[in-house]
This record gives sequence, C-alpha cells and structure tokens, in this order.
Amino acid sequence: MADSGSAETQGPLRVLRALTNSGNQKKTGRTREREKNFALFISGKHGDNNQLLIPDAAQTDPKSFELLRVWIANKGQHVSLRTGVWNDPAAWGIMLADLVRHVANAYQQDAGLDQRKTLRRIKAALDAELGSPTDEPSGQIRQ
Repeated sequence: MADSGSAETQGPLRVLRALTNSGNQKKTGRTREREKNFALFISGKHGDNNQLLIPDAAQTDPKSFELLRVWIANKGQHVSLRTGVWNDPAAWGIMLADLVRHVANAYQQDAGLDQRKTLRRIKAALDAELGSPTDEPSGQIRQ
C-alpha cells in the first residue's frame, strides 16, 4: 500500500478562514450564520480522536479500502492517498466529482443549502485554486 506523505497547502485554510471570518474583522449576522452552519457541518461527524466515522458499507465489505484521508494540522493540509488504484488518472476526476456531490448533499442536509448553488460555489473555488494555486503540494510516496 503506497501513500503520499504530507502535502501542505494554505488554499483550504484560506477558504476555512473566509468561511469563519476568523480574522480581526467585525462579524456580521451573515458571518455568524455561516460560522454556525460550518460548525453544524463538522460537529458530531467524527468518532475518536477527531476521525470521521467509517461508513457501514466499508465496515461490512471485506474488499473495502480507504482511498483518501485529508487532515488540517499545524496550519496546513496533510494528505494520505492510495496510489495505483486506477491506471487512468482521469478516474480520480470522477471520484472527486462524486465526492463534491456528497459534500453538496451534506450541506443541503445540515444547513439547508441548495445543492446546485453549493456545487457551483465549490466548482468556482476549485477552478480558481487549480488556475492560480495558493500553494504547491509537497511530500513523497512512502511505503
């Protein structure tokens, strides 16, 4: 099983700070509502040690495996991923598109946000970050 080492970026943290308006700026009612919605989205969704719960299907399927793990730690993003799953890297694009739909669905369930608007917002941020990265990934594949 191969996985990459840490990959630190500030992009997601910049977005997180924007969502929570954690700077010295005055917080508006709208900002407080976004903070509340973000807190609702992340609270109660983890097991021990701030880890997310493993889906039931993954626990019961003996052929299941973890594909991707992303952590925010030490003011950066840290990633472990399973390489070699697909020969064609385009399969990652399909997986990431499916993941974005799950995120939009979760925001709809937790915060009542419109899924289509959420998808557009995520895609706009993704396009912006891919077009002009705020940081470059680092790390290496480790065995």
